[in-house]
Amino acid sequence: MTSAFFQLRVPSASAFWFAAYVLWLTAFPMSGVLLAPGERMMWFTLPHALTLMVLGHRLLLSQLYQWLPWAVAGAAFLTVVYGFVAGQLSGLGSGLLLLLGVVTAPLSIGVGVGLAAAPRPVVAAALGLCLGNLSSFLLALAPGSATFKLALLACLLPGMLVLRAGFLSVEDAGSARAKVTGMPNLWRLLPFIAIFQIVSGLMYGYLWQAGEAAGSWAGIELLAYVLGVLLVARYLGSPTLLGALAAVVLAIGAFAVHHAVPSLWGQFLALCLMLLAAGIVDLLLLVVVLAQKNRIRAYGYAVGVMVLGIVLGDGLVSSLSGSQLSVALLALVLLNLATVALFLPRQSEVVRSGESAPVSAPVALVPAEAMPIAVAQPVLAPAQALSAHPLFSQLSEQELRVLQALRGNCTYKEIAQNLGISESSVKTYVQRIYRKLGVYRRSQLAALVEQVPPVPPAGDVGPP
Repeated sequence: MTSAFFQLRVPSASAFWFAAYVLWLTAFPMSGVLLAPGERMMWFTLPHALTLMVLGHRLLLSQLYQWLPWAVAGAAFLTVVYGFVAGQLSGLGSGLLLLLGVVTAPLSIGVGVGLAAAPRPVVAAALGLCLGNLSSFLLALAPGSATFKLALLACLLPGMLVLRAGFLSVEDAGSARAKVTGMPNLWRLLPFIAIFQIVSGLMYGYLWQAGEAAGSWAGIELLAYVLGVLLVARYLGSPTLLGALAAVVLAIGAFAVHHAVPSLWGQFLALCLMLLAAGIVDLLLLVVVLAQKNRIRAYGYAVGVMVLGIVLGDGLVSSLSGSQLSVALLALVLLNLATVALFLPRQSEVVRSGESAPVSAPVALVPAEAMPIAVAQPVLAPAQALSAHPLFSQLSEQELRVLQALRGNCTYKEIAQNLGISESSVKTYVQRIYRKLGVYRRSQLAALVEQVPPVPPAGDVGPP
């Protein structure tokens, strides 16, 4: 089946403006080429992360609609002012970065929610990440002063107001009464994201500076990040354990190469491997966020945790005084913890469901009328019970039917025959279910379904 990524002909407006925001972010406050020498991205990232998490907890879609123009205006104004005063007045540049971190949090959430209005949100996210990072590389090569380039970036920001039109098509699940129970898959991923992004912070605070000191070609390593995003968009359309583990292996390889090969090519290869891993994780996280019903809450928490992890990693580099061996050992320890974080939540799900061992494959789903009366019938949760549960409220009616059949360990061909659809359609529904629920195999799906109180099949009134 051809990937949706290669079926896209024209990038949507959401993808373009997301790319513009990524360009602003990577070229300026996130250790970009336009950040004044001596300034640290921590002044931007720390308040930005905290504000994102606060807004993710309390912000409503209607409030985001009202606040976005103010956030855009504030971001554009502070960006221009920074271009004129940074490096001239001591401490003023850091203060402007701190204000930017707070002011741009609603803008960041607005851009993320705007992605959900795209015809193919995951494709739009992938295009935005790729175009934004490539544009940052080209901006670094372009002639002109930093002040002029910052003014140019500021001129792009007001165009992001067109994203407000897409808010009308995005369901607002973020009311004051909303609960976080609608995001179980995101909660499972957040510990891994937090730990992995600390390692990304080590990259920003150490590998990046080491690569620049070694004289590598500035910016060309971003192509590795773009490659990571494209790999996820092409081969891992839904978040998978394989993708996260691949990112961990690449990150381990990055710090191992950096320590073992101290030459120019070794430093460059290490940075490329780490950026390749970062591209994989960033798009996997966006895939999970875009699958959530309450995207404001999901984006605020997810991106807030991601940025906070980068802040901690950057700070750890300073506390270790840039010791190569210490940084490499710390990275390896953190990556091992990140791997453990991928599996521990899934084991806890099994414990909560009352099982002491991994969930075994469910029994075959057999029509009740075809079973002898003496045979005990399996207790199944009907589609109505599944749809009423917050875990499965985001599934369509047809997806719920496919989910019921998957519980019975039916093959795709059997499901297609029972539902009167093609086998390729069944595969599409299965991928949607996995993506929306954040699971990777049937045993995990069964563990989620077990959380629904079982209801006896219709007509089961006991023995006569």
